[in-house]
Parts: sequence; C-alpha cells; structure tokens
Amino acid sequence: MPARLHVTLAIAAVLAGLFGTGTAGAQSACDALAGTLDPDQTCHVHDTGAGYQLDLGFPAGYPDQQALTDYLVPLRDDFVEFAQSPRNDRSYTLTATPTTYRAGGTEAVVIQLSQDADPHPVSWYRAFNYDLVRHAPITLDTLFTPGTRPVDVAFPAVRRELEKRWQPEVLADMLGDVDDDTFSEFALTDDAVIFFFGQGRLLGHPEGPLEVSVPRAELAPWLARALR
Repeated sequence: MPARLHVTLAIAAVLAGLFGTGTAGAQSACDALAGTLDPDQTCHVHDTGAGYQLDLGFPAGYPDQQALTDYLVPLRDDFVEFAQSPRNDRSYTLTATPTTYRAGGTEAVVIQLSQDADPHPVSWYRAFNYDLVRHAPITLDTLFTPGTRPVDVAFPAVRRELEKRWQPEVLADMLGDVDDDTFSEFALTDDAVIFFFGQGRLLGHPEGPLEVSVPRAELAPWLARALR
C-alpha cells in the first residue's frame, strides 16, 4: 500500500501520510474517536468546530479494529488541524461512508471518503480486508501468489471491464499511469474482486471515484492459495 496518499489538489495535501500510521493500544476505533453506535453496530463520529464538520461512519464489528484506528484517528486529527489553520477562511467538511463485504472466510470494509476541496470535491477509498480463518489482514502483497505483480494481472482484467463502459480508443485516452499500488484498494466477494479507485487514481479527475468488479474466477490462477 502507498506510504502516502497524494491528492492532486493542494487543499487535500493535509491528508497525506494516512496509510500505515500506527497508534498504540487495543482500543476500539469507535472509542478512540468518541463515536456512537447504531443498532446495526455502525459507529458514527460527528464533530463540528471552527472551520470544519466531520462525519465518519464505519463498522464497529470489523475484526481488525486496530487497522481502522490507525487510519481514522490520524485522518481526523490532520483534517481538523488543517481546517483550523489560520490561513483558511472557510469551513470544510469530511465524510466517510462504509460498505461491508463478506466472502467465505474473509471480511472487508471499504470506506469512501469525500472532502469539499476547492475547486472541486475530492473523493477516494480506503479498503480493509481480513482473513477470518488465519486471523490476519489481507493486503495487496498477500492477495496474489508470491512473485505476482498486481499490475500485471489486475490491470488487464480491470481494463477489459472498463472497455464494456467506454470504447477502447476512448478509454486509452482516459487512462493514467498505473503501478502495483494503483490496485491497493479492493474487496473480496464470493464471485468477484472489486477494485476501488479514487479520483484521478486510474482515470482522470472528472470521472470521479470508480469501482470495477472483476470476476473472481478470472483472477483465480494468481490469487493466494488460501483465497482461491
């Protein structure tokens, strides 16, 4: 996964460095963020202050609470610090909306985040995957068999799916540079591997956030043995 989240808009630069930042302790993410639980065990964090509004949602039952804490706490802290900077003269909002996916012995939560940056809002994804059998996170490094480059197998499959939406020559002009990290946000279902791309991550910024579902059978030869 990328060590830094690079958002092209200058205002979103405060969100850099949110991948892999650790926090100590085993406190639940909901407790760490002073959130409240819905009956369906979704944690909601609502906070307003001078220059900002924050609305975060995530599942309190996700098995790797530390991973959520490690991402969301610095996200909240950096956003509030940026919004309250003396150089800012307007109010900013940050929202996070979760979706949970389950497949056999795995569980994933994908959080879509949006910030109302100038001149246009910015949206991106952060995905967390967990192996319920081995009690370990599933990352891009462990999704595929050792030695497999994700860009070599994921990109052709994603491109084939995108060519169902756009003509190949049109799509070719829309695609940006890709590398392994381009495919770091994903979720497993029984039938598919869904890849998520923030604005400007795979296509141009005007196309907005994007999700592409690839049949799981298409990637099965390269998936880690435990995930086939």
